Amino acid sequence: MPIKRFFKKKGKFSFLVKSFCQVLNINESDDINNFFHNKFNQEEETIINKEAKEVIKKLKKEGYKIIFFSNSCYLFANNLDKDLLCLADYVFYSYDIGYTKDDKESYKYIEQKTGYKSDEFLHIGDTLKSDYLMPIENGWNALYYGIAEDDIKSIKHLSDIIKYLSKTIF
Repeated sequence: MPIKRFFKKKGKFSFLVKSFCQVLNINESDDINNFFHNKFNQEEETIINKEAKEVIKKLKKEGYKIIFFSNSCYLFANNLDKDLLCLADYVFYSYDIGYTKDDKESYKYIEQKTGYKSDEFLHIGDTLKSDYLMPIENGWNALYYGIAEDDIKSIKHLSDIIKYLSKTIF
């Protein structure tokens, strides 16, 4: 899939736009360049809502390791809030490690880099396939942040993570 490969690429703006056009077999144009420039030339920090920040701070205070893993494309600014970066024990971007959350190799890579076993991770995210099903398939614990079917462990509010962890022993 072209987009999946694109998330793994690292390079300067012109290289990435050219690569994207080659993968899709389309001609590069001013319209395409302007689209990417407007979409990805972001100066503001990555948006993580206030509730998420509070939950992350509380988890860190309680001794949990905080790991951010993003499928973000290299063209994004990827400027996580400085307060959150201070709380993170590890930060992984697909374009740095060469794998997306849909690649089983990403889970082995992160386990190797952090020194933790697969069953010691709790992956939380809002995309059913890449944030819940793939981590489960790779031996990680996972919570889906959203409304899901009964057989999927899910939370409706990020603060529910704390409740989930207090009831669960990995």
